[in-house]
Amino acid sequence: PPQHTRYLAGLLTTGYAIGQLVGPVTSALSSHFTGQLEPALWLAGVALFIGGALVWRRA
Repeated sequence: PPQHTRYLAGLLTTGYAIGQLVGPVTSALSSHFTGQLEPALWLAGVALFIGGALVWRRA
């Protein structure tokens, strides 16, 4: 189904765009408040794990 393919492509593009916007802001806030990037990296890792779990569960 072509419509399903377009929907998934749009969803992936949207997720990527959100990550591109949220990532730098999160790292800047992490650097500002803690002086380190580790909290931002942990948050990114948790988000990646949750996203992977959601995909795994659907499959």
